[in-house]
Amino acid sequence: MWNKPFEKLRRRMTCLYAAIFGALILVIVAAAYTFIWWEILAHEKENLVAQIYHEGEEWVESEEAPCSEAAIRSGKMLAYFVNADGSKVILNQLGTGEAGQELMSHKDDWPKKLNTSRLLRMQSANGERYRYLAAVAPVIDGDKQVGRLYMFKNMEFYYHAAYKTLFLLLCIVEDCGYMVRIAFVMDRIFRKFGLSGKSFIPLLISSGCGVPGIMASKTIENDNDRRLTIMTATWVPCGAKLPVIALIAAVLIQKSQVVVSSMLAPMIYVIGVLAVLLSAICLKKTKPFHGDAAPFVMELPQYHFPQPKTVLIHTWERLK
Repeated sequence: MWNKPFEKLRRRMTCLYAAIFGALILVIVAAAYTFIWWEILAHEKENLVAQIYHEGEEWVESEEAPCSEAAIRSGKMLAYFVNADGSKVILNQLGTGEAGQELMSHKDDWPKKLNTSRLLRMQSANGERYRYLAAVAPVIDGDKQVGRLYMFKNMEFYYHAAYKTLFLLLCIVEDCGYMVRIAFVMDRIFRKFGLSGKSFIPLLISSGCGVPGIMASKTIENDNDRRLTIMTATWVPCGAKLPVIALIAAVLIQKSQVVVSSMLAPMIYVIGVLAVLLSAICLKKTKPFHGDAAPFVMELPQYHFPQPKTVLIHTWERLK
């Protein structure tokens, strides 16, 4: 007589423990990723301002250019030297490449105050993306300020390092046995929208890119659930849709001053996520997708500490 209540209680406690453990793991991963990137960026900002002072002293002493020709050609480091009031260009080392042209076209985004820095994200007409850390500091000769020196450092290497760190942290979460449990915990929620718990991981991957998210849906055995996951995965706001969201937000802000600009883009993103759930409900009511979701059957491995060798192999396979 007591078997059913105890079994129901055990299942609920299992779901509760899995949710708590998963939330802690995700918080740790997000905090570690954010802390690492923040520390790298703060360190680079300080170093770039210090380098501008050093290059300014060398310019005053010997008029040596801040950047070498090799650095300008590769776009690794660029510079722009103007007089104290900014009315005259003393030295232009932005080069003739596309990166230098994009920096000039985004001149209004350069840091305005002395001894400050700013991260510039730009995209050219052919779709090429550029990320530069820009900083400005005064060039002083004795007690007189002779100009303002802008320097731009290419940050692509650090972005790739950040992506690699993210993949490493995700592999750690996967190897400790939690990624499989995500599908188990989310199955009950997703069934209310006509999806299976196995659809969660493809939809999660689709937030980065829809193509690997669609490929990940091959693990769903039921044809209806797999097709429904593929169709809803294309609604998930991915990295390619973020510039479009930013453009829409900019247009709407110009038309109306009622909406707070800092909240409009996140609101559009949330609307996109809600569209996934609403589209799943609507499609489930149509004839091709009508029917109950397939029973959820999946082997749950035990929680364990991740093996360094396994984590490194999985990370290497995903980064190749």
